[in-house]
Amino acid sequence: MAATAPSRGRNLALRVVSALVLLPLIIWLIVLGGRAFAGLAALVAAICAQELYAMTLGDGAAPRPAPLHPIAWAGVLLAGATPFAALDPALLGRLAPAAVALAVMASLVSGLFRPPTPGSGDRPELRGLAEDAPRLVFGWLYGAAMLALLVRIREFDRGLWWVILVCLVTWTNDTGAYFVGHALGRHKLLPRVSPGKTWEGFFGGMAFSVASAFVVRKLGLPGLGPLDCVLLGLAAGVVGPVGDLSESLLKRGYGVKDSGFILPGHGGLLDRIDALIFNIPLVYLYAVIAKGQAW
Repeated sequence: MAATAPSRGRNLALRVVSALVLLPLIIWLIVLGGRAFAGLAALVAAICAQELYAMTLGDGAAPRPAPLHPIAWAGVLLAGATPFAALDPALLGRLAPAAVALAVMASLVSGLFRPPTPGSGDRPELRGLAEDAPRLVFGWLYGAAMLALLVRIREFDRGLWWVILVCLVTWTNDTGAYFVGHALGRHKLLPRVSPGKTWEGFFGGMAFSVASAFVVRKLGLPGLGPLDCVLLGLAAGVVGPVGDLSESLLKRGYGVKDSGFILPGHGGLLDRIDALIFNIPLVYLYAVIAKGQAW
């Protein structure tokens, strides 16, 4: 059912108010860096894990937020702890293999003690429990690993500007794609997954990403050359939309409209950063490999 004009107006008002309240706090934490920024990343990672678990482990028709199994809550806590570990790359390197091993073990063990669903046969029930195991590990890694890399980016030389870069090439891409798509869009990009996206919007967003990379170069990253800005902008203009489409695929597959309800007028937190978490490793690897930043 299409939204009425008053409901669209209320939704826009909620979006504006929530952005005005949250944006100054987020900017302040990014500027502070260190543990303050890691705390922000940890909170976002934990919420994203909760939203993903509610989506992939729950019943899409059930009231939300869906109740989670205790092992899933352990995954939420682990997701929240991961960005803090990223403050110390040596610690992260030591803990990561053990954390992955424990997550795999816990996800499988959780199926042994989960009560059966009334009326279900043994084989479908047990197969469903086995299929939950990779979802539990995926729910932790999907956001937490990317946001841990964002904490590492903040620790770079001129790390504040590198964080601004990854945010701007992502969000200007989304804005540019929206306006160009609405003005000129004729050819659908991937209608099976996201009917509103067009090829015209895709290329328009890519142009905005390149332009924003040049702006960040001028303001705070003089070490970036023109070629760096073009390459990063073009790559972010591809990778970011892929992240957006990937989350849309998950939501369509599990029959949900929004990943959550935590942001008034915006839906879930995962809905807001789906493109960003794909662009984070892109910018991280480019900075390390092409620009000599420390791992």
